[in-house]
Amino acid sequence: MKRILILATLVTIAGLAGIVRSHSRVHATIAELPGVFHDNSSGEAREEIRKDYVLSPGANVIPVWTTECEELDKETFCAGVGCFKGTCWREFTAQLAPLAQASPTIAALLPYKSFQRDLDSYGPPSGWIAEGLGLFAKMPLRYGTNGVPADRLIAVLQGWDVTPQEIQNQLGQAEKTGAAGEVVSYIPIEQSWSPRVFDFKQLVR
Repeated sequence: MKRILILATLVTIAGLAGIVRSHSRVHATIAELPGVFHDNSSGEAREEIRKDYVLSPGANVIPVWTTECEELDKETFCAGVGCFKGTCWREFTAQLAPLAQASPTIAALLPYKSFQRDLDSYGPPSGWIAEGLGLFAKMPLRYGTNGVPADRLIAVLQGWDVTPQEIQNQLGQAEKTGAAGEVVSYIPIEQSWSPRVFDFKQLVR
């Protein structure tokens, strides 16, 4: 269920059709957002990105994370499985902790309509944006570790299949949390998934 994205894709989205805002300073390009991998950083993911993409001098690679299932999802998206109190958030925390140590800034993927979070239960229009950002700090506390506060998160917001007012609502919700910045993607971010069968014997040859 966990999807780990790399901002190489997000750089393209922002460059073609997004907007970036910050509460601390004005950034001319997404490459100038607070860095998450310093020059002396190491890591397989970072090196693979640099092998596969040509980055501008001084550009930073920002990891993009997203939330897990919520308690209300048990009878719908989780098909009766108690994921919220089971494995999902425990593994979310275990994977997020080392990432947060290596990356001062993390982008939070929050396409609220694609995630079917445009619900009245979240309060004001686009209210889940603030809720989603808050989960990065709230849920890890359940497992005895510090989470990631909103001022270290860049909210990646939905700009497709929404109205201009809904975009403003999302921005407003992100801003009130004190998020490090916002990116609006006007290009749809693919969310589909389908199971596939693999021949294990062929894979291990």
